[in-house]
Amino acid sequence: MDSKCELSSFRSCRVLANHSLIVGHHRLLSDRRKASLLLVVILSIVVIAFNSSELFRSEKPHIIISNSWAPSKPSGNMTIGKKVATIIENRKFDNLIPLILHFSSVLGPSWPIVLFTSLPQSDLGDSAPFKDGLRDGRFEIRSLPSDVSFTNHKDVSSFLTKPWFWEQLAPADHVLLFQTDSIICANAQQHVDDYLQYDMIGAPIAFGMGQGYNGGLSLRSRTKMLDIVKKYNWEEAWDAAMRRKADMAEHERLVNEQAAKEQQEKAEKEEEQSKEQEQPQSTEDEQSDKAEEKLPPKLQEPGPPSHTYVFPDNPTPPWDDYEDQWFFKHLAELPKKWDGQRGANLPPMEVAMMFSVETVYYDTPLGYHQIGLMFEDKIGEIGAWCPEYRLCTNKRFENAG
Repeated sequence: MDSKCELSSFRSCRVLANHSLIVGHHRLLSDRRKASLLLVVILSIVVIAFNSSELFRSEKPHIIISNSWAPSKPSGNMTIGKKVATIIENRKFDNLIPLILHFSSVLGPSWPIVLFTSLPQSDLGDSAPFKDGLRDGRFEIRSLPSDVSFTNHKDVSSFLTKPWFWEQLAPADHVLLFQTDSIICANAQQHVDDYLQYDMIGAPIAFGMGQGYNGGLSLRSRTKMLDIVKKYNWEEAWDAAMRRKADMAEHERLVNEQAAKEQQEKAEKEEEQSKEQEQPQSTEDEQSDKAEEKLPPKLQEPGPPSHTYVFPDNPTPPWDDYEDQWFFKHLAELPKKWDGQRGANLPPMEVAMMFSVETVYYDTPLGYHQIGLMFEDKIGEIGAWCPEYRLCTNKRFENAG
């Protein structure tokens, strides 16, 4: 009896011991799970705190400077869609960032803006709205190749007529190019999107100053621009234009030289008038020979035709040593499509002047380029329509009001 009790007691003790071990094991597992969960929570809090400090920190955005014509690396979170606005500026201007913010507010969120520059971060200021735009993808800073500088209009034209620039803005179909001396007006009754059907539009160029659209504030088809720069060489147009200008300068020199010679001959003739009356008259053949000698060589003006179907009344050919008129010329010369449509859709004068004003006046345009260049007498009217024009000029006008 006693041995059975002892055996039963031993078995009970063993069962109890096993049960304690199992319970302890489960508690240990539970404690480990709790510790792991606590560790995950702590790590999550640390990550959130770090991201928050990054979000609200006040230091300037990082800009990656490129040393070659390789694709430029973006500085922010932008995603380029079908439309993009861009400005190229290497000079330190106080109005640069305020102007970008203004363009963004008028264009709206469907138009991200890319700034191409080599300026150091310290020259871009510390604008909180601009940094917000960099973080949320409305703005982006891209570096220019290290060997790019802009000292004259040739440098600008040379840069814009290379594939690199247009390739950086892919996959956009439409590019709005603006400069620090251009503005779009918040009072405008039309939007940039109202002109997307055109392959190029800008302020129309006045007669006598070439032909086409000014590029300082212009909307362009990116793919059309890229096709043209891959097919044609702007440097050849520049060289031809320089030869043409040299010929014109030589022609002018000969004309002036001939005029001075005639003036001198006239004075001498007046002094010797009495003597000339005593001398026999020269024959008609001799007079004809002298007249032919006085004529300067005929000026030859190679280059594009004097008019296009876009501006048929403009007798001045495009000045294709400027990139904007060079692009216009090649767009106007594109062959017709299979259905008879023009190779490029280019707006007439009355449409282009509604888009932008520079050398041809319109009272309520969408924008302006180089305000006061030709219409300083209308600056009061311009200021009433587009008071923000002051953002794009440091010139003070007497009639500004």
